[in-house]
Amino acid sequence: MMLASSSGGILGPIAMLLGHIIEWIYDILEMCGIQNIGLSIILFTLVTKIILFPLTLNQQRFTKVNQIMQPEMNKIQKKYRNKRDQASMLKQQEEMNALYEKYGASPTSGCLPLLIQMPILLALYRVVMDIPTYIPKVYEAYEVVAKPIMAQGGYVKTLQGIGKAVKLTSRYTLDAHPAVSDVVSYLSHLPNEAWDMIAQKLPGAADVISANVDQLMHMNDFVFGINITQSPGFRISAYLLIPIIAAGAQYLSAKVSMGNIDDSNPAAATSKNMMMFMPIMSFVMCVTLPAAIGIYWAASAAFQVIQQVCLNLYYDRADMDKIIEKQRKKYAKKKAKKKGKPSLTDKLMGTAETADAQAGQASNSKVKSAANINTKNLDAKFNSTKGGSIASKANIVKELDSKKGGN
Repeated sequence: MMLASSSGGILGPIAMLLGHIIEWIYDILEMCGIQNIGLSIILFTLVTKIILFPLTLNQQRFTKVNQIMQPEMNKIQKKYRNKRDQASMLKQQEEMNALYEKYGASPTSGCLPLLIQMPILLALYRVVMDIPTYIPKVYEAYEVVAKPIMAQGGYVKTLQGIGKAVKLTSRYTLDAHPAVSDVVSYLSHLPNEAWDMIAQKLPGAADVISANVDQLMHMNDFVFGINITQSPGFRISAYLLIPIIAAGAQYLSAKVSMGNIDDSNPAAATSKNMMMFMPIMSFVMCVTLPAAIGIYWAASAAFQVIQQVCLNLYYDRADMDKIIEKQRKKYAKKKAKKKGKPSLTDKLMGTAETADAQAGQASNSKVKSAANINTKNLDAKFNSTKGGSIASKANIVKELDSKKGGN
């Protein structure tokens, strides 16, 4: 059973599919006598990493090929570093395209897997943020107490007041007339101490709460007394293990992914900054958000480290020449299919082909003019090479261009 509220929005279908996966994981664990949402989240993260592995492999292949071609790319960029005229920019683009073709790569190759993964990752976050919506047995456990609570007068204000008292994040709110599913979602994010407060302020539901609260707390218990509904906060406790693991794993993931950063690469500084920024961001997020999110974040980063190490070992032993040759064949096939159609780069460049044609016409005109020049009758400075030679005429064209630019 998948609840209707899970199917809304663009991410709905993806979230529904992922919801079925975590539901199956929870059901299998329950069959083994384990009712634990935290463990379900960890296994769910592992399964999704396996599902996304082909995209990760493709992205890693691009990264390795890019590392091999980086010296040549740096050379081209250095060659045109201080040249901002249109002809130089077009020439640089032409040389870059030739380089990508040589290695069977594309400037967009590394972006495509990320673009595909983005909606999946956002849907993953949605599932983890609202577990009862995607695991019917968890929903039913909360529904048992939600309905008696909703039968009490003024329950909405009472729950909102308790939410503020336990510092529930403002993301979780209730409107004036919430549906049962909204109340279930709200209750599922309340920490353990909130149940006693609800029983005291809504005594009509106290007996039902007392009969079911142990099961709810048991589902949310993780290890070392950590409850997945509570946020670690900036205090010394076992909860801090989650943000510490998340930050450490995030740093290791970035470290093994980037390898030895080439300082000559213009993007090196950005890479180093990201390597420090991401762990800090992970730590802050996991400290302030419920432990369930921190568990997902830490597990994801830890699995990423293991995956990255395995991929690095594979590519360190792989025959990159064969991989590049395979890439070139794929590139050639794609290029043949798109023959006559403008590429993404051409579209971004706009009038690139027109400018090339104009530049070519201008160049041909200069060559024709130079061909008719009698180099023997010119000043000696033009005749450092043999009179009438191609090199001599090339020098004349160059000199005339420089004089024209100075006027």
